[in-house]
Amino acid sequence: MGQALLQYLRGFDPTAQPPSIRRAYRRELVAACSFPVPLAMIEGAVVSVIAALLFEARPIELATILAAPMFANLTSGFWARLSRGRRKAPMLALIQCGVLATLGGIALLPTGRDGALWLVGLVVLARCLVAGSLTVQTTIWRANYPRAMRSRVTGRLMLINTVVFATAPVLAAVWLDRFLPSAPWLFRGVYVGAALVGIIAVASIAGLRVRRERSLIKGEITGYEPGTTTGISTPEELSVTASTTDHDGSMLAILRRDRLFRNYMVAQFLAGLANMAGNTAMIVFIVGLIETLPEDGWVGPYFVGILLTSAVVQALVALSIPFWASYLDKVHVARFRTRHGLLWIATQSAQFILAILTLPTTALLALALIPRMMQGLVFGGGKLAWQLGHHDFAGRNHAASYMGVHQTLTGVRGLVAPYLGVLLFTGWDRADWGGLTLPGFNGIGPWCFAITTALAVLAWLGFVRLAREIDARGGPSVED
Repeated sequence: MGQALLQYLRGFDPTAQPPSIRRAYRRELVAACSFPVPLAMIEGAVVSVIAALLFEARPIELATILAAPMFANLTSGFWARLSRGRRKAPMLALIQCGVLATLGGIALLPTGRDGALWLVGLVVLARCLVAGSLTVQTTIWRANYPRAMRSRVTGRLMLINTVVFATAPVLAAVWLDRFLPSAPWLFRGVYVGAALVGIIAVASIAGLRVRRERSLIKGEITGYEPGTTTGISTPEELSVTASTTDHDGSMLAILRRDRLFRNYMVAQFLAGLANMAGNTAMIVFIVGLIETLPEDGWVGPYFVGILLTSAVVQALVALSIPFWASYLDKVHVARFRTRHGLLWIATQSAQFILAILTLPTTALLALALIPRMMQGLVFGGGKLAWQLGHHDFAGRNHAASYMGVHQTLTGVRGLVAPYLGVLLFTGWDRADWGGLTLPGFNGIGPWCFAITTALAVLAWLGFVRLAREIDARGGPSVED
């Protein structure tokens, strides 16, 4: 066991990588150790705690903060078009600079209600930029890392990314609990410090080389890509033929031509809808509990809140990524989702059980560790599959377009699911708009998790059906 662990840890060493990817891996390793620090400070679960306790944010504002990473994906089409025919690393570095600038803006905000809406706006802007960085980065990974080892290599980067991502908010929470009760303005130091650390990542990414980038850029411009890639669909179902007339990269064109990818997106939409709505409602549930905690307790509300909403989840993401990465390298993403989807169902069920319990606040917060740990396991597999899964359908020159479709559909459900989760859980007040009256609704409370569980079951059935069809066609190809 010890020898196996040592061997695994050696795999993180750049010199242990094949010569063809060593230089790129080294630069991305530096970025993975530094850029998660600023990212953690705009992560929805972290910002929602700060927004509730320091900016007096309302539930609908918390829902917007939590929804921002999802609906920001609606900008992916813009980023995919903008990146087409351009050098990838300099563009990624420029986008990351924009993210750091938003952290500087947050550091300048007044606390309380005066800064609440500005905080929401800056978080949304930051998440739009992060969506752009993901669109570009997945293309870089496709070019630099062969399919047979892509999940393991990127899994190592994601693991380091996740460890830093989980640790940074906990350190920030200790700072906030220590100083904010007497000096609320000191939260600014957290955001300035995070932005400074992010500069290290930008410098490293700016010098990253992309393999065969000239050929990649030419292919993006001309639309030419010889041969097929997945080996599981007929030419009529895939958008990767040599004819330029088949290279319409629009979302509807891709979904129309590639039936397997379309079915994958339908099942993924249902699964994402369940997860986004359920996770948002659970975070609102936890934030409501920590708002009742005394500031002079043995642990502060910032620490408890960030621990449960973010740190525990990210720790389990880090622990589970090696397992998920090894499995994803061996199977098509549809088969991967059949196993992963069972855990999705279990997590939503656990949230439902927690929410219907009538126990003291401290007991509920302690029990919340269970579904939050399960959520971390779900996110570990989901993080890999979300960023890499579309490659099992897309050709090399179409990776950005397929990722754009995936991101756009994620953004669509991001516009709906988090608000659906919060409104079903908490309800809304009666409202009058120009003579039109919207009656108030008290919400259904814990039963919103019964709905998300049912959606997760439907999604799992969709993945099972798709996996069986792909297996019947001979399974996936690992050719690049």
